Amino acid sequence: RSAREVDTTDDAGLKQQLGTIFFERAQAGTATDAERAEGAALFVSLAETYDGEYGHSYAVCALGCEPGNDRAVQLAMYYGDSIGRSNETAAPAAAYLAANPSGVMADEARALVTRVFAETGDDELLRALTPKADAPAEVRALAHLEIARALAQSGRKDDAAGHYEKVIQADPAHEDAVDFLRDRLRSASRWADLKKLLAAAAQVETVPVDSRLAWWSEVAELCEGPLKDVDGAVEARRKLVLLDPSDDTAAEHLQVTLEKAARLDDLAELLGRRAEVARDTAAQIEILRSLVELERDRRKDLPRAAEAAGKLARVEPDEEAAALAAVELFEKAGQPARAIELLTDLLREMLGSETRTTYSKKVAGLLEASGDSIAAGGAYAEAAAGDNDAALWARAEACFEKARAFEQAARAVAEQRALERDDEKRGVLSAREAKHWLELGDSEAAIVQLKEAVKLLPRNESIASELEQLLVASERYGELVQVLLDRAQEFDEPRERVSLRKRAAALQKEKLNDEEGMRQAFVLVLEDGDDEEGLRVLTDEAERSCDVT
Repeated sequence: RSAREVDTTDDAGLKQQLGTIFFERAQAGTATDAERAEGAALFVSLAETYDGEYGHSYAVCALGCEPGNDRAVQLAMYYGDSIGRSNETAAPAAAYLAANPSGVMADEARALVTRVFAETGDDELLRALTPKADAPAEVRALAHLEIARALAQSGRKDDAAGHYEKVIQADPAHEDAVDFLRDRLRSASRWADLKKLLAAAAQVETVPVDSRLAWWSEVAELCEGPLKDVDGAVEARRKLVLLDPSDDTAAEHLQVTLEKAARLDDLAELLGRRAEVARDTAAQIEILRSLVELERDRRKDLPRAAEAAGKLARVEPDEEAAALAAVELFEKAGQPARAIELLTDLLREMLGSETRTTYSKKVAGLLEASGDSIAAGGAYAEAAAGDNDAALWARAEACFEKARAFEQAARAVAEQRALERDDEKRGVLSAREAKHWLELGDSEAAIVQLKEAVKLLPRNESIASELEQLLVASERYGELVQVLLDRAQEFDEPRERVSLRKRAAALQKEKLNDEEGMRQAFVLVLEDGDDEEGLRVLTDEAERSCDVT
C-alpha cells in the first residue's frame, strides 16, 4: 500500500499484490469491511483493464473479497460466458445472490445459478446460496426462494418444499411459495395444513385483493368440503364479503351457510352489511325485509328489528305501511323517541301527499304522549290542514293551550270555526278564541271574537257579560249600547228586551250624554207595553224640551 502511494503509474502488479492480501484475509475471515471493499475495488479495476481469462479471474477474486459486489459479478458472468466458463461462475454468482439478493445483477445471477444447478445438481451451489442465520429476514426469504426454485427445476421437490416453507415463514403470502406448497398439500390430502397455509396468506393486507379473494374462497370450499368445519366456512365466507361487499354471490353463499348453521347473530350482521352496500333499491328493500323478519321473529330483538324497519321506511318513504310498522316496533321496544325521529325525517323528505297527513297524525300523537305539547300541536295542525279535519284542529288547540302557545291556539280555533256550519257551535268557538287572545293580552282581538259570539249566541249571558266587561274596561260605551240593543232584538220575551233596552238607555244618558239616544231606547221599551219608568222618562224629556203632545 505504501508503494502504491508513491507510485504514480498505477502499477497493475502492485494492485494485484495488495488485492491478494485483502483476498486472503477475506477468505480467512479476518478482513475488515473496509479491507474487503478495497480489495474488491482493486480486482474490479484489474478486471476492467484485462479481459478474457485474466478478467474473469480478477472478477471472481473481487467477489471473493466482497460477494455482493454488483460490478464484480457482472464482469465475472460476462467473461465466463465469453470464454465458455459459465459453470465456474455459478458458485460465485450463488454467493452474490446470498449476499445481495436484490442487487442489480440478481436476475442474471439467478438465471445462471438455476441453469447450472439444473444441469449439474451440484449441492455446492445450494450451500453458496444458503443465507447466514443472522441475515435480515428479507434476505433469508429471497435466498431460500432461489434455492427452492433451483431444487424444483431439478426435480427435487421434497427438498424444494422445505425451502418454500422457510419463504412462507418470512412472507406468508409469497405467491410462488403458496402455489408450490398448495399443490403438494392438496395432492397429499393434507386439508388442515392447506387451510392454514391459505388462510395465513389471505390475511396479508398488502396482497392484491383478487389473490386474497381466491385464497379465502378456497378456504371456504375446504371447510365446507373435506374438513366439515362450519365455523371455518362461516369465517372464510365472512372475510370474502368484507373484502368485496358488492359480490352478491359470495354474500349469498355466506347467507346460506349461516342459515344452515343457525348462526342468527352473524346472519343479522351480514344482512345489515348487505343492505348498506346494495346496488339498487329493490335489492336493498328485499334484504331489509328479511332482516326485519329475522330480528323480530327469530332473534326476538325488538330494538334491532325496529332499527331495520326504520331503514326500510327511509328507503321507501311513501310506503305508509312500512313506516307505520317501524313506528309500531319502536313503540313495542319502548323507544318512542326513535319513532318520532323516523317520522320527522320522513316528513322532511315529502312535499305533500295523503301519506304526509297520516305521518303527521301519528307523530303528533307520539309527541303529545312524550310531553312535547308545542311540537304535537304543530303536527296536529299540519295533519288537520291536510285533512280539513276540525277534530284534529281541536287536538292542536289543546296542545297549544297546554304549551301556553295562545296565538297558535287561537288560530287553531279559527280553523275549526271556518269548517263549522252550525251557528251555535261557531259562536262557542268564537268565544273560545277570545279567551286565547285574552291570555295573550290582546283585548282588541278578544272583543272582535266576543262580538261575533254574541251575535251568534245573543241569549248566552256568560259570553255577553265577558264582552260587556271588556267594553266597559276600555270605555267603549257606544259599542256596548249597540250590543245591548242588538241583543234585545233577538229575544222573544218582552221582559228580556225591556231590561236590555233600559240598560242601553242608562248608558246613553250617564256615559254618552246622548239624550236622543236614551229617548229612542225608551220608545222601544214602550213598544213592548206600558212601562212606568219609560213613561216618566219620556214625559220629563218632553217637558224639558216643551214638546208636549
